[in-house]
Amino acid sequence: MSNTDKLRTWNVTLTTLSPLFIGSGKTLSPYSDFIQEGNNLIYLNQKKIEEAISNKPELIDEYVKEIRRRMNNTKSDASLKDFITTRLKLPLESVTLRKVPLQGNIGKQQLRQFISTAGRPFIPGSTLKGAFRTAVLYDWLINDNNGKKLLEDFIENLEKTDSKNKEEKNEALKKIYNTDMEFRCFGEISEDPFRFLKITDSNCLEIKEILAVEISRVSTVNEKNESIPQPSECLGVGSTVKMKITIQKSNQNTKFSFLNNVEISDLMKKVSDFSKESILRELDELEGNKNFSHIFKFYEELEKRIKNKEILLRIGGGKTFFENSIGLALDDDDSGEHLELFLLAIKMPKYKKGVFPKTRTAVMKNNKPFQPLGWVKLSINE
Repeated sequence: MSNTDKLRTWNVTLTTLSPLFIGSGKTLSPYSDFIQEGNNLIYLNQKKIEEAISNKPELIDEYVKEIRRRMNNTKSDASLKDFITTRLKLPLESVTLRKVPLQGNIGKQQLRQFISTAGRPFIPGSTLKGAFRTAVLYDWLINDNNGKKLLEDFIENLEKTDSKNKEEKNEALKKIYNTDMEFRCFGEISEDPFRFLKITDSNCLEIKEILAVEISRVSTVNEKNESIPQPSECLGVGSTVKMKITIQKSNQNTKFSFLNNVEISDLMKKVSDFSKESILRELDELEGNKNFSHIFKFYEELEKRIKNKEILLRIGGGKTFFENSIGLALDDDDSGEHLELFLLAIKMPKYKKGVFPKTRTAVMKNNKPFQPLGWVKLSINE
């Protein structure tokens, strides 16, 4: 076997179909880091503001009081601007790091920042690899004989948790907790076949690709549209990055054809099948929900794309429980019994058919859910 048969690399173009958020773990404060002006956020240069204050020490207490005032006053944006321009006598432009387009209204909420290097956003290869791994695990549980047997045993153990005998119930739960499906699928870390799959970080994008987006976690069952704001920096729809995927053939056969055959199409089929099931589940769950009508239409469009053989995947923040776990594999019976038992076993809120999860993370528009986060299209070329 030649070296080219043992190692192949594909060029990947990733295009965002909905706003994408991948967090850096950092946030910006609405009380000191930015000012909202119309459809823009003005990011403030704190270093320049501190330098200006240091030259006027009598204003230090006043500045601190202004920050506190903003924390207690929903209409204090103008006063901070006035403090900068009138008291510090600085043109706002002189302490502006940059203007960031704002989609929606974020009020007094902290802004979650997108991952970046040297100030430029990018998509980590590990984000894509983690999503691939979940799709492969799902495929193994659904289609591989060993995976199907493990899933059947797991369900059998779940059903035992309904025992009235407390000791027996606890033992069954312990067995469930100790059932490591990833270990059974992928093996020890040192033997994990995914070490033969390499995905580079994307190219870095220009900072102008970043938007500040109004995002909320919204109830699907409460007609009052209760929500938890989660405003975030995002890549907007249509952002495109380049990445590389390399598959190296192992010296020994694995249980995965895409690694044994060094063929990415096998992997992409698993990804597409997983995404298809996720999309169909969302369509089923959100059908008839007037508050989520825009998102339902979005998923209808995704279903058409999947049927047209486009490779779709959901990555980053905002994914549901079913896109991050084995939940989709357990959601196999009309009664919802298996899923309910699983949720009880892992101490999730009690599942009720058609009402789990009870919230969705969505881009907001006019106070209503408008788009889900994180859907991307992959185009592959060798």
